[in-house]
Amino acid sequence: RTSGLALEHAVPDARTAARLLRARHELLGQPGGVVFALPPPEATSLPSDEVESWVRAALEEAEDQGVHGKAVTPFLLSHVAARSSGRTLAANLALLEHNAGFAAQVAVALASEPL
Repeated sequence: RTSGLALEHAVPDARTAARLLRARHELLGQPGGVVFALPPPEATSLPSDEVESWVRAALEEAEDQGVHGKAVTPFLLSHVAARSSGRTLAANLALLEHNAGFAAQVAVALASEPL
């Protein structure tokens, strides 16, 4: 559940994320979006070395088959899911649900809490 990448900023929860968004837009007048990168749920997270090896193999296969541009992403997702016996698909779906839940919590906080 770690990427090895250093974060410049972090928020501990959805309420703090909502406060950051509101301050950024309403107090500072800064347009644009903010990316909240969430880790996958513990139950479906996968060892990064395994995922990296599956991705490398799928990228090599894509190159061998002449897959380029926007066709690479669905090719990778499909081939990595096959190599992982569906574990990456389960992890991606769990992450999607986790992200949607976080977004909903941020929306509720924005709608109900003053700055």
